[in-house]
Amino acid sequence: MLAAYIIVLLIGTIDWQCRRIPNELVVCFLAVSVGVALNDWHTAAVVSNIVIAMLLSLPGYIKGVLGGGDVKLLLAMSPLYPPLEYLLVFACGVLLLAALFVLRTFAQKQANSVREHITRYDEGIASNAEAVVQHDGLPIGTAIMLGMFALNIVSYYSAN
Repeated sequence: MLAAYIIVLLIGTIDWQCRRIPNELVVCFLAVSVGVALNDWHTAAVVSNIVIAMLLSLPGYIKGVLGGGDVKLLLAMSPLYPPLEYLLVFACGVLLLAALFVLRTFAQKQANSVREHITRYDEGIASNAEAVVQHDGLPIGTAIMLGMFALNIVSYYSAN
């Protein structure tokens, strides 16, 4: 399971920065997921998770909010968890992602405020300040990473 966490950490980081999930990492994640699931394979749970993944991702994919990598990642994660935990990973991840967006927006507003103060005192410095980069789409890979880690932490502390 450690390999799955390492791969999803890479996927989440790349998705956050570039809004792109490399197919090679999704294939590796799928291989690890299937390998982990072979010890305790429940076909009904995997099929349920595939249906859940399609229901969660297809509307966003059709509207252009989610990319193909997001859909593939949700499908690749389907062997790892029972359906309720699968939904918890997604829900927790999306909530944590929303919190990150709120924090990022707050930080950008603070940075813009600082830029405005700099502009008042020195137009030359402000003209060379970096622009805030805006990305399109939701980094669902990052949400999956956050959800997996959150579920693992909660499971660890609830067991102790």
